[in-house]
Amino acid sequence: MKNRKVISTLALSALAVAISGCDNESNDPVNSDSTFYVSPQGDDSNSGSIESPWKTLEKAKEHVRSINTGMSQDIEIILADGVYQLDSTFELTSSDSGSNGFNVVYRAAEGASPVISGGVEITGWSDTNSDGVWEAPVPAGAESRQLFIDGQRGVRARSVNGEGWIRDEPSSSEGNNRNAVNTYQAPGEYADFKKPKDLEVVSVMRWKMYRGSVSRFEGSTAYMNDTYWALARMGPFGILEPSTTVNWVENALELLDQQGEWYLNNDISQLYYMPSAEQDLESGDVTVVLPVLEELVSVTNAKNITFQGLTFANATWMGPSDPEGYVSIQSGARLTDPGYESIEDSFEGLSETPGNIQLNGSENIIFRENTFKNLGATALRMAQKNKNITVFNNRFEDISSSAITVGDLQEHHISKDELNSRIVIDNNQIHDIANEFYDAVAIKVNYADTVAIVNNSINKTSSGGISLGWGWGRYDVENFAFWYDHTDKGYNSPISSNKYLVAFNEISNITRKVGDTAGIYNLGASQNSRWYGNLVYDAKSPSAPGAATCMHAFYIDNGSRNIEITENGSYRIAGDSFLANGSIGYNTIGTEYYNSHGSGSEDSIPEHILENAGFKEGIVDIRTIEDIENTLPARLPVEDEKQEIPQESLLIGKVADASTNPSEAVFAIDGKTETFWSAGTDSGWLSVDLGEPTNVESLIVAFGEIKEGREFYHKTGYDFKFEGKRTSGSEWEEIPLQSTGSVTEPTIPTTQAINQHYTLPSSDKMYQEVRVNVSASVNYPVGILRFKVYDKTLDPDEREFR
Repeated sequence: MKNRKVISTLALSALAVAISGCDNESNDPVNSDSTFYVSPQGDDSNSGSIESPWKTLEKAKEHVRSINTGMSQDIEIILADGVYQLDSTFELTSSDSGSNGFNVVYRAAEGASPVISGGVEITGWSDTNSDGVWEAPVPAGAESRQLFIDGQRGVRARSVNGEGWIRDEPSSSEGNNRNAVNTYQAPGEYADFKKPKDLEVVSVMRWKMYRGSVSRFEGSTAYMNDTYWALARMGPFGILEPSTTVNWVENALELLDQQGEWYLNNDISQLYYMPSAEQDLESGDVTVVLPVLEELVSVTNAKNITFQGLTFANATWMGPSDPEGYVSIQSGARLTDPGYESIEDSFEGLSETPGNIQLNGSENIIFRENTFKNLGATALRMAQKNKNITVFNNRFEDISSSAITVGDLQEHHISKDELNSRIVIDNNQIHDIANEFYDAVAIKVNYADTVAIVNNSINKTSSGGISLGWGWGRYDVENFAFWYDHTDKGYNSPISSNKYLVAFNEISNITRKVGDTAGIYNLGASQNSRWYGNLVYDAKSPSAPGAATCMHAFYIDNGSRNIEITENGSYRIAGDSFLANGSIGYNTIGTEYYNSHGSGSEDSIPEHILENAGFKEGIVDIRTIEDIENTLPARLPVEDEKQEIPQESLLIGKVADASTNPSEAVFAIDGKTETFWSAGTDSGWLSVDLGEPTNVESLIVAFGEIKEGREFYHKTGYDFKFEGKRTSGSEWEEIPLQSTGSVTEPTIPTTQAINQHYTLPSSDKMYQEVRVNVSASVNYPVGILRFKVYDKTLDPDEREFR
């Protein structure tokens, strides 16, 4: 290590001479009132000049805050070569913004490769037992799910497969309820492990992945963590499916038996690693880094900041080690709230995988010519309310989850001002993605307004390449996608996804671990969107047991609409190259370039697609969305299919009344996301007059409120019942119910009241007025977001989930 420090110091001295001398040919400016320098060999008591640099980014940030209010030019913080080890997240806020239209730029010195690291280098190795397993101390309290050896990802000690882990069947008293069984019969040696609670059981199912911990052993019976199991068992497509097996088990010292494997014992702060024959841990020539920070950089409510030429590396994410584990629904969206009965109702409780670099509420932020590597979550996440973000000419490699994600899972109907907007992801190189969380895709956009994903090269992903949209059509006004299971929301306006341009991307070697995905994939309505000139190839059958075996180049899934898909090419695709599933209102031109079932080669693709797709070294200047659009031919006309207000609910347009705030009662039945009825107290009722005696087959109610334009559901702490009048002059009587979920009593102290679908078992179902009576044992007023009544229900055999 001493030699490395000496070399870095000499390099810094040479750099200072080059910049300050008369024959300066470097692009680095001579020190000025707006240019400052940082070096790992610097000192925060220095002046920040090239000859006397600061040591930390925090010092540079502190100085920027003192001078940035009256900027007349860009402020540049120039980083010398070396590793900048962060002890805490580098947080930038409004106080760190550029002003007067100028930027604060954090960039590498000419020829330098500074590394912003959230890891600690581990030294002091010894082979204590002479068994090939080396050990070293780590800082007290250090936790991590990753280890990098000379920049290569180590393997957390694991079994070869899940052999011997057999799911227990329900007992006779449990009937066919596989939900009740959270145990496995495990090979006998596991119960004797020193730290059985460290064990993580990993399962792959179709397009999803599950990671959950063992809570205890009783003999050979392994009991899974209850919180994890409550999430993993949610149907449809939950872990309870008989086809779901254990793929492997990891995180025990006793499983450390292969070169490249490692294990961290948090109780004694000791790290274990089995090196290869070429790795001499005593020599000091092997660098072992344990990532310990979960968030390297946070940019919140800031403006006009550029990151250029930096490397962001060595961050972890400990969320999957929590009791909730990692239960994916799709592409990094996770079930984290166990208080639901099904995935369909849990949508309001989904969480997105966080970013090791994260943006919130920020504007005019540029990432250019950086490297993101060796990261344990999503590399770069634009969470909420970000505007004018450019991700240009970067490199992403060896990421546990996605490279880039945009938007929140709950932003389906918020205003444009609240959305991520004008996001440009241009000319990046992205490879080795979803190495730990197989379901994640390289680039994911949930809900946003105006996004361009252009000229990116995506290679080697465990799942798909680019995923757009969310919701499976449940939030769309036409209500066609999931009407049969009544999980629709019945909105009167389109979802917020708008103008996704996906052009000239080269996507290859995808679906390596899981299937039922694609090179480019869409969910839900994507107004004014366009896929043009993309090239997808080498989508093979995934290797993970339990994974779906269907994969595609281009896939528009449930609810997709208003997308123009033209002049795209694909070859060597193991499944159908193009699939439209539950989608309407799109154009596809150039279908002769789609080759199905593994046929075709690049010889079948038009030359202009081959030449234009992917990362281009010649693209060196940042482009706007308009610049990119001007390179494309005019759009084709898309058939304008009117989006009708859903009429399945009998209450829309009817007369509503309530115990308090009666003028607002209609807000619970209008199908709009921005309105709701509030009782203002902890109890109340809301009634609707259907106008005449009507057959009532089923009812839905959802409790909650609107805060800052967002829906918040209250799913616990309620007693409620439905009542009806046969005619307007008759008495109220309780409506008998049977629930399609787990709650069966007419008056329900419920743990799940989000869009729960209740059906009427009796043959006499004629009511003119219906009413919901509710009281809450919680400390917030009763509110009803949605109250629906249906006059038909489907045969159970027809209510399949797709």
